[in-house]
Amino acid sequence: MQEVINALLDKYAETDIINLETIDILKLEPVNKIGSPMYILNRIFNGRKNFENIIKELENEIYAA
Repeated sequence: MQEVINALLDKYAETDIINLETIDILKLEPVNKIGSPMYILNRIFNGRKNFENIIKELENEIYAA
C-alpha cells in the first residue's frame, strides 16, 4: 500500500493533480506499473471504500501542510 501512496504523491508533486480520489489516477504512471486499477483497489486497498478513505486522509494531510 505504501508503494501506491508514494507513487500517488510523486504524481501529485510532478503535475499538481487536484483530485487524487478519482480511480483514473490509478491508470497513470508510475501507479499503473504496480498493477491494474482493479488489482490496486481490491488487492492492495481491500476495496474501493478503503482506497477512498485513505486518499481522503492523504489529501487532508497535503492540504493541512
